[in-house]
Amino acid sequence: MAASMLCKCWLMSLLCVLSISPSCAFAWKQRQQPIKDRSDVWLTPEFDTFARQLLDEYKIPGLSIAIVDADETYSKGYGIATFPDEEVTPETLFCTASTTKAFTAAAVSFLVDDVKNFSSVQWTTPINTLIRDDFVLLDEYWTNHLTLEDAMSHRTGMPGWDSTWMVDSERTVRHRTRSLRYLPLSKPPRTTFQYCNIMFVVISHAIETVTGQWLGEFLRIHIYEPLNMTSTFLSLSDARNASNTVAHGYYWSSRMQDYEQVSYIDRRDFSGAGGTISNVLDYAKWLRMFLYQASPLSASAHSELLKPRTFLFEGVNPIFRQPAYTLGWNVMVYRGVNFYTHDGGLPGFGTKVLMIPEKKWAFAIMGNTGETSNMVASVLGFRLIDQLLGVPEQERYDWNASNQEALLASQKPFNKTAILHSLYPHLPSPAIPASLPLSSYAHSYHHPAYGTITFSTNCTDHFESDFDMAKALGKSNCTLVSTPASNVTVFLEHMSGDHFIAWEEGLYNRGALKVEFDVDVKGVARRLGLDLEPRMEGEMWWFLRVDERS
Repeated sequence: MAASMLCKCWLMSLLCVLSISPSCAFAWKQRQQPIKDRSDVWLTPEFDTFARQLLDEYKIPGLSIAIVDADETYSKGYGIATFPDEEVTPETLFCTASTTKAFTAAAVSFLVDDVKNFSSVQWTTPINTLIRDDFVLLDEYWTNHLTLEDAMSHRTGMPGWDSTWMVDSERTVRHRTRSLRYLPLSKPPRTTFQYCNIMFVVISHAIETVTGQWLGEFLRIHIYEPLNMTSTFLSLSDARNASNTVAHGYYWSSRMQDYEQVSYIDRRDFSGAGGTISNVLDYAKWLRMFLYQASPLSASAHSELLKPRTFLFEGVNPIFRQPAYTLGWNVMVYRGVNFYTHDGGLPGFGTKVLMIPEKKWAFAIMGNTGETSNMVASVLGFRLIDQLLGVPEQERYDWNASNQEALLASQKPFNKTAILHSLYPHLPSPAIPASLPLSSYAHSYHHPAYGTITFSTNCTDHFESDFDMAKALGKSNCTLVSTPASNVTVFLEHMSGDHFIAWEEGLYNRGALKVEFDVDVKGVARRLGLDLEPRMEGEMWWFLRVDERS
């Protein structure tokens, strides 16, 4: 960028900091709106070739990218949004999943700032004071003391409980919030970072209760419209009614050697945890707002939203320093500069956003596969960051090699012996026979947080012959686990007595789940126990048999 333009941008920014006049706000808004498709600055022909190679290598149909470089936005689309031939453009809409969390935290900042109408809402406000009847935990003390910022910085002590998303997809944010009274904490609050989507659903419910507005409407009024984000939505139906194309999600089937389409996840209870649908052009406007600490957020809101609150000690690449979580953002240091980032992932979709405020630089990348889209976003994104920071080629971290190593590890066959030993380290030999034939365990069982699940032995249509464990166990062990939201085919292998292992390809990324039935003296399976939450270290969660007469 020319020196004269840099001087002009610096002067404009200084005037905006020193003044709150309408003309200044108008000047910033005018500066941020134009989207120039000058893709030859960052998105060079070499970059285009590399991006297309990665799409082919990682089996991703399509991807879009926007780069914010001070006043300029560079954008491009690659590949296919919807087969057979609808191409991705910068205007293509994607499900952006957990990048929604930053919007939800920003929504709370408006309530914190509006002391006149929402004096009861501050970052340190106990959640229970806002939704007293609905926010109840098994621990009474923390029911009354967990705050808004605790929930949005993932330090509540509540594990993910992501398996609860398999329940009825028609549940509301209130239903989801009320389910917490049946789910325990796994750590003392304010001691450990534990990513928990449900807590952002709780925050969504608190916002809607306090304001009397659906969160999507609140975001439209306070964020989307002020930033001219005309292609951002918090519901699939609204996105489909827009003029822009909504990309379809896919995964690569190694068995079919082709892409398989993934159904859209249209759930009201995703809300502020992961319900956004948008495109990279709108996200460029959102990111630029942070780079310039601009309206519609206040200076105080900008400061609070990006202030580190919970330090991260697990699962962080060692090339990063001082990793922490703010309110809806990860913050880390890379080669001496702070950056803020967040990934979003759903079946069929992946999004990565990253911003470096001191460089007035950011990017948003969206793709239409799950995990692999974010892998490619890291490869492309850090290639651009290294270019920005002038990192020599020989000193750059090889993200592609790291990703390929992770993919190879995930594709290795089950180590059945290791899994058996970890789940059942003290099996008797010989094993104790099961109390009942497999078909007699088949029934519906209910848990108040999970809803009703049904075990059925009628799963011929769901039998996948390419699954190694299925080949070993055969159709006689095939069991269909059904909920109102999903059907999952598992293969029950008897261990001893009424203890089983449920094998399923990719089941909660573990491949196997402990299953136990509680059989009464009449030979009826009255309870079903499942090991559903990894952070609860093997504790079983019990579902009660649904009375046949009810």
